[in-house]
This record gives sequence, C-alpha cells and structure tokens, in this order.
Amino acid sequence: GNVRLDRVSILAGFRFEQTKVEGEGPLNQITAAEKARRAAFTGPLTNEESIRRNIAQYGSRRTVSSDYKGVFPGMHFKYEPFNRVILRATYSTSIGRPGFTNLIPNDNIDEDNRIVTANNPGLKPQYANNFDATAEYYFEPAGLLSFGVFLKEINKYIYNTSGQLISAGADNGFEGQYAGYELRSKANGGFAKIKGWEVNYQQRFAFLPGWWSGFGAFANYTWLDTEGNYGGTTVQTTSTLAGFVPKAANFGISFIRNKINFRVSYGYNAEGLAAFNAVQNLKRFKLATHRVDVKIKYGLTRSLDIYVDLYNVTNDKLRYVWGVNDRPQNILDRNDPQIHAGINGRF
Repeated sequence: GNVRLDRVSILAGFRFEQTKVEGEGPLNQITAAEKARRAAFTGPLTNEESIRRNIAQYGSRRTVSSDYKGVFPGMHFKYEPFNRVILRATYSTSIGRPGFTNLIPNDNIDEDNRIVTANNPGLKPQYANNFDATAEYYFEPAGLLSFGVFLKEINKYIYNTSGQLISAGADNGFEGQYAGYELRSKANGGFAKIKGWEVNYQQRFAFLPGWWSGFGAFANYTWLDTEGNYGGTTVQTTSTLAGFVPKAANFGISFIRNKINFRVSYGYNAEGLAAFNAVQNLKRFKLATHRVDVKIKYGLTRSLDIYVDLYNVTNDKLRYVWGVNDRPQNILDRNDPQIHAGINGRF
C-alpha cells in the first residue's frame, strides 16, 4: 500500500516466502572393521582391492531434507522538504540463506579420534531487521550527494561449531549412529548487530566547456561497526565477527562523449575476519585489497558497440592468512587480472 500526504509519501507491505531443501551427499568413513581389514592385507595392492577400498570408504550416501517459511514486513518513508532535497527512512526485514556448499551432506568420520565433521543441511537462514536513514541532495545538471546511517540486527547468525557431542537415539541426525562422537559443523544461533554510515557522491560535469563536459566523477565511503556472539555469552566485535568489512571505499572518473564511453575506478576493502575460531592462530583473515578496473566502450552504430573491460589491472593480490597477521601460518594468493572483450548489439 502507498499513500502520499503533500511532501510525504509512505509505502508499506510484506512478502511471504517458503523454502524447501533436499540434499544428498557422500559419507567418508573408514570403519574399525575396514581399518582392521586393510591392516591385515598382504601382498601388492591390486586394482580390485583399490576399488573395494574406495567403495567401502566413499560408497555410502546420506539424504536429508528441511523446510522453513516466514513473513517479511517493510515500511518506507520519503519526505521532500525543499526542491532537490529528499529525506528517506526505511524499515525492512530480510533473510540470508546459507550457501549450497553448507547444505549438501558431506560427512567425514574420524573413527580414531571419534570426530564427525559434517555439513548441516538443516541450517536455517539468518534473519535481519534493517533500519536506514538517508539525506539526498540532487544538483544540476546531473549529480547527487548523499549521506546515510544504518543499523542491521541479525538473528540466527550462522557460525562454526565444535566440541558438541552427538546424542544417542534414532533422531540424532545420523540415524542413531556416532553417539558420543564430537560434531564439527555449522549452526544457527547468537546475534550480530551492524551499525555505520556511508557517503556517496556522483556528478557529470556537463557545465564545462567543450570536450571537458564529457567528464564525470564518483566516490563513496562506508564505515561500519559490529558486535555479536556465536551463541555463547562472549560478545564479539568487528575484528572477531566473520564476513564483515569495517571500511570500504570506491572512487573514479568517467568520460562519455559521442561514441566513446570510458571509466576507470579504484576500490578499497579493509582487512576483515573471514573465518572465526576461538583459538587465535586458527582464525582466518582476508587482508586489505586495492583494486583498479578500466572499462572502455565504443559505439560503431546506433545499435552496435564494442567493449573492453580490464579487471584488477594492477594485479592486486587477494590474500587470506591464518593466525596472527604478522606471523601467518599460510598465505593464499589469488592473482586474477582479467580482460573481457566483445560486441554488444541491440535490436
């Protein structure tokens, strides 16, 4: 529903969602009997024995299913106190579903240490209440300056678990097996609260003389602060909550004139925690990134153009480190400069 009262407009509504999940995946297990059989094996390892071992270890499958549903309301206010000035306030609700890699069953059974490492196909989504307030100023001939603050409250936060013992009984999630084993998986629990602010600027310099009028510029900056927990009583902060980038910025210039469209941009993401662990040297961090992209397009005709997009032209490395930052256990470098080129046609 929507209503407008002079310079104020209000939009409100809700949506209903239902999700059903079914997954089937492998079971990786060497039973005590299989371990004893391998230990007693003598002679050269034949193809038949290799096949038998693989079937014994990986031949079992597990199938699970789950479902969930929810109602998500939202309300949006807009107020125009002056010409070219807009104030907005928004309340909305949303969900963040777990990735498919976390839903597909994939169980690894360590019989010696009595540990089950498994995905959790029963994971529910993270639910969020979102509050936003923004002030926008539009200026001629084509430009925008805005400033906003935001608050996001996340419930049923998805986090890594360990130390939990699998209970006895047919409904323990493993058809009654592995009672007393330690379970390492993911679960829903706890909360996370994210608050912050952002500023955004973009403008075309059409008021400049000659070919200078084709230039434009844009810039934005986001800062956020987080707190929450992983289902326990210890409150975590920005540096110990996984998946949040505390600072991010982008800026660049563009040139659009006649048949030429050119854009170069720089993007910065600060260091953040990629995976949490209670042990400091097992935490996984994603280091800060500095990325430069270039996009060029040239119009051949009114309905046909060619383009060349250059991503990460400076070959900035995406680095993950384990442990203390200045003494990492391991570093993964992913060099990913890319060149995309092609032809666009409109009919």
